[in-house]
Amino acid sequence: MTELLDITMVGGQAIQKRLDQVQANAPKVADNMAEGMARVYERGMKRRCPVGRTGATRGSIHVLKPEEAERTVGPNSVHAMFLEFGTGLHTEYEGAVPHRIKPIHGKFLAWTSYSGRGLKGGTSVVVRSTAGMHAQPFVRPTYHEDTPAAVRAGNMQGKLTLLKGLK
Repeated sequence: MTELLDITMVGGQAIQKRLDQVQANAPKVADNMAEGMARVYERGMKRRCPVGRTGATRGSIHVLKPEEAERTVGPNSVHAMFLEFGTGLHTEYEGAVPHRIKPIHGKFLAWTSYSGRGLKGGTSVVVRSTAGMHAQPFVRPTYHEDTPAAVRAGNMQGKLTLLKGLK
């Protein structure tokens, strides 16, 4: 003889209500998670970015929001790529051929030095060619070193948003 088991669920409507609230808040939770992660990466890049005379590259590091729950973080300065990957013989850019930098028009390259290599700021430099600049990466190290902190920040923002939505 088979016995039947009767189960009575108490509070089923309350559980369904909570699940509906979680589902309704999911896009906002995802958006806040992305924002939390992006802010960690932004701070890391700004902290690691080499600062020249104007600070333009550091100032160009921003968080953009192309869509909900999506963020793009990084510099939009024209110099950022040269800082990140180097130039000339020192390039680390994938697919680039290391080479000496030579003038296209004329016989000399000329620029004003702002610091480094024993030169005082404002020193004029004139050369026939240059080996280029070593990379001073700040985007790649931020990604590799700050990802655990970014994930923690994103999770925390998501949890806070979820809890606020369940009140």
